[in-house]
Amino acid sequence: GSVRRSDGYRRNARSAYDAELVRVAYRASPTLGLRAQVGRSAYTYQIPGPLTDAMFAADPRAATRSRNWFRPAIWVPSLTATWAPAARTRVVAQTSAVLGRRNSVQVPGFATTPDLPDPATGAYGARQVDVDRFGSTTTELRVLHGYTLLGRPQTLAAGASLSANRMRRQGLGRGTTDTGYDLTLTGAFGRDLTFTSRAVAVYAEQAVQLTPRWAVVPGVRVERGATRMAGRLAYYDPADVPR
Repeated sequence: GSVRRSDGYRRNARSAYDAELVRVAYRASPTLGLRAQVGRSAYTYQIPGPLTDAMFAADPRAATRSRNWFRPAIWVPSLTATWAPAARTRVVAQTSAVLGRRNSVQVPGFATTPDLPDPATGAYGARQVDVDRFGSTTTELRVLHGYTLLGRPQTLAAGASLSANRMRRQGLGRGTTDTGYDLTLTGAFGRDLTFTSRAVAVYAEQAVQLTPRWAVVPGVRVERGATRMAGRLAYYDPADVPR
């Protein structure tokens, strides 16, 4: 694991990062190996906001925001089985995933639009909340086979893969008037879309070693996939939302 903390060059540019990796391997037999691992990384970044050229020239460390935050957190688990049924043949089966979220709460606007409290109430305005959720899985079976042709070693690789992806994007939510990292909503998301995709592929490659320093690798890959979108956009009539 690793941990990193930074105050940032600009004001209001703090960040905190941590990552971990756990791996377990097991030799089930002389020809079969199993491995499981999971990695995680996350960081929280305080966004100092945009600057105009004049602002940067006057003070490159200046900040126009103090309530903007960004936080992604990603998990990457995987399971792998490796089988060697013959001396020059190896079969690898692997299932992996990318799971996580990418969150932000901030005051949008240009550098010339300051984030100041209301003089009458002393309260700040509500911030915008955006949340993305990711879920992607891939399963692949790959075969590597080595043999000798015309006195030279050759390699054939073939396999198939199946992938499924899902992303839910929620944005333009009305958040709190607080200053810290807080995704609490005080109003519905203005954008709530879900994207899904599925794909299957088969492939084969043949590495032909013509000379000790020259190889030709012809290959073929056939893939079929589809992507769909569903959801709501507050600024579109439902019938007009592109699919």
